[in-house]
Amino acid sequence: MYVFACVETVNLPLEDEEKTTRESKQPTFGERNIDTYITDSGFYKWKYVHSAEAVDVDTGIRVKAKHYKSEGGAKEHARANLKAKLLEQGIIRKD
Repeated sequence: MYVFACVETVNLPLEDEEKTTRESKQPTFGERNIDTYITDSGFYKWKYVHSAEAVDVDTGIRVKAKHYKSEGGAKEHARANLKAKLLEQGIIRKD
């Protein structure tokens, strides 16, 4: 036997006090616009490696990650380095 439930979503308008509280909080890393791209690929110490850069679009802060085996790994580490820098400077809050 299956039971199905219907759930209706209702969007109620926020009161002015709730709006200001929500907007004044610092954003998390996932709420920011981050551009990540490969800057260089080539041989380094006889291994083919990739370097990437992550940029926070709103502030223009740039961070690099160098000498990773894969493009995905380089991008992932660049994003992690950017997150650490933004946390250090107090621009974002922890997730």
